[in-house]
Amino acid sequence: MKIIFLALTLLLSVPSFGQIKTANLTASGLTCSMCSKAIYKALVDLPIVDTVEVDIEKSSYLIKFKSTPDISPEDIKKSVEDAGFAVASLKLTANFSSSDFLPNNEFRIQGTLYRFIKGPKHGVNGMQSFTIVSKGFVSKKDFKKYSSLSLGSPLEASGYSVIF
Repeated sequence: MKIIFLALTLLLSVPSFGQIKTANLTASGLTCSMCSKAIYKALVDLPIVDTVEVDIEKSSYLIKFKSTPDISPEDIKKSVEDAGFAVASLKLTANFSSSDFLPNNEFRIQGTLYRFIKGPKHGVNGMQSFTIVSKGFVSKKDFKKYSSLSLGSPLEASGYSVIF
């Protein structure tokens, strides 16, 4: 009985951490289906990517990730840029637990620090989507708009600024 109680106590005390499940990426600079294919190939070649679904008309890509501890928005952005294009928007969907949230409107998922500039004041649980609004992930015009909402911390500081 003591062993069962101890095992249950340990299981409940281990924090569960959020994990990014999908990303919805919109690319800019595309002019034809070959452009779309170049981005598709760059994304599926990432070791963290499980599948990619393409919507050519919207220049968007639904990326489903493998279960891996190291999903970084920077890796996704770099693969699009290496294909010769730019990220117009990146929306991530993650499975959150309340332990992911930190003071000062920050949260950490899979080792990456995010700072929300518009979103919940307290942690959320379950699946939640958020959009990265840091430089290089939105247009210059949108970056300027979001910079005015940054709650006193610059968007270019370490980590990524997001809106829920």
